[in-house]
Formats: sequence, C-alpha cells, structure tokens
Amino acid sequence: MKLFKLYMLLIVALALMLLSQINVASAQTHIQLIHIQLIHIQLIHIQLIQALVTDADITHTAINNGSWFDNQTWQNGQVPTTDS
Repeated sequence: MKLFKLYMLLIVALALMLLSQINVASAQTHIQLIHIQLIHIQLIHIQLIQALVTDADITHTAINNGSWFDNQTWQNGQVPTTDS
C-alpha cells in the first residue's frame, strides 16, 4: 500500500510540474515533455510491479489468450487454484 501511495504522489507531482510548464513551453515542446514523463511513469510502474511480485512468487503463467478455466491458457496446462 505504501508503494501505491508513493506512485500516486509521483503522478500528482508530475501533473503539477506539467501545469507549471504550460505557460513557458510551446505546444510541441509541451507534447514532448508529456511523452517523456509518461514514459518515466511507465518505467516506475514496471519497477513497482516487479518489486511487488518476484519471479520466485510466480506460480502460474498465461501463455495464451482465453478462458481462465481453459488448460490451454496456462503454461504446463494447469489452471490456477485458490491456493495459487
């Protein structure tokens, strides 16, 4: 939960930073700044997810799109149980 709060605080800080830059940046520069900051947010999001779930914690891996209950959706053909 602390990571989620930190993530939300970061988003608010970036939004405030963007608002302060609108008056001084041209439209094209503003769009480039937004793009760069969105990439940064995505990288932080990935790091947070990786911090929450390590490879050792993974019990099942989906290898296909499909029903949760379809064995072909899951690696090794094993549908996750409630204990997974």
